[in-house]
Amino acid sequence: MAPSVIHLLTFSLLIVRLLAEQVQYCRFDAHVNFCVAMAMYRNQSTTTTTHDLYISMTVTPSSSSSSSSLGWTAIGTGPVMAGSLMFIIYGDAASGRDPIVSIRTVSHKHNQPRPIDDKTFSEMGSSDTEIRILRSSWSDDGEADVTIVCFACTALSGVPALSTTTTSAPWIWARNENQRHSVYSTDAELEMHPHHSGRGVFYVDMARSVHHNEPSPSSWPHPQPGIAMIGTSDSPPTTTIDGMARLHGLFMTTAFLLIFPLGVAAMRSSGSFTYHWILQLTGTIFAEAGAATGIFMAGRDRVFSATGTHGPIGVSLAMLLLVQALAGWRHHLIFVRIRKRTNISHLHVWLGRFILLLGWINLVSGLVRSGADASRVVAMICFVLLDAVALVVYLWYVRRRTVTPSTSAPLAASQDDVDRYFALDTGSDDEEDGGQKGRPI
Repeated sequence: MAPSVIHLLTFSLLIVRLLAEQVQYCRFDAHVNFCVAMAMYRNQSTTTTTHDLYISMTVTPSSSSSSSSLGWTAIGTGPVMAGSLMFIIYGDAASGRDPIVSIRTVSHKHNQPRPIDDKTFSEMGSSDTEIRILRSSWSDDGEADVTIVCFACTALSGVPALSTTTTSAPWIWARNENQRHSVYSTDAELEMHPHHSGRGVFYVDMARSVHHNEPSPSSWPHPQPGIAMIGTSDSPPTTTIDGMARLHGLFMTTAFLLIFPLGVAAMRSSGSFTYHWILQLTGTIFAEAGAATGIFMAGRDRVFSATGTHGPIGVSLAMLLLVQALAGWRHHLIFVRIRKRTNISHLHVWLGRFILLLGWINLVSGLVRSGADASRVVAMICFVLLDAVALVVYLWYVRRRTVTPSTSAPLAASQDDVDRYFALDTGSDDEEDGGQKGRPI
């Protein structure tokens, strides 16, 4: 177990690094493949309290597109195009030029967006606002990678989605994957996106994105690979969804932070077999209920595409728990007959260790994905580490007590000997495998 605790600690430290206060939204669909990360910093040059918005965005050519030169991808503030501050990316990786980043807005929905200038910012409520492109480049596989800063962006009174206090600001996205550009410039004419599959709305916790330190290139936001959402969602928070999320978290936390560890500890107590299977069965029911609520929230079709690694790991855990229960049942039937461990016994022990470790990791990643603040995630990491350390210390203490001279008298065949075969530590596995056989049952 000690190496598992070390691995868990290493993962936890990586999570803490990830928790720089950025928010992130990604789509990994066949026709739409982009990620955007955002963070806000206090602007030091304006007389009023304003914040700068840093945006980092990657755009990957869709699987249905043969070239990065086709189409365009955009995000924008607000629930509709009218009045939105839009960031539009397009270009050709083979041209030798950096990706084009065009900042635009439009007065009426679905009209051709026009590039923004100083006069436009004044019309939107701020003459202090300025946008700069900090980075724009292509990767070897044709992915566009850009970083943008909008200085004094929150001073734009006509863009409420940029408020630093809102926890569910609507943003729009759109994608055209077929347009063949005749010219690559910031004012190039853009063809319309598809009506249904080429646009959408997502919601951002802008309050979470606020940093309290000075911006630097190392602290600029950048999309974290494999994570679909951090502090964002596909729909506005509702009582139903929020309640389901809390229920999902309650089920999983109770199972992996309380019931399963107690079930492991019970394996070395008096009457261990009874306590063990009751606790593990209860934990499995809780975990399966948690998986069901998670699938319900994400949607069956999006549990793998919209939840990063959290959803796939959760579904895998739900299936592995059923395998684990079956392995435990088979192990019991075989052991009481031949009184020795078999391959199914070792599968049960090691699969249990793996499931518990993976469950702890997914508890932390679930909080990260839900947009929980750093203090809550760090608190969960601490609880998980305390759980792991307490379990290791308890099993070490029980094992040490069982091998002291005062307790090493010849073993009498008793039901307790049968109960203790579920031990998690490897040393006790060997001792019990080579121990004295009791009477047939």
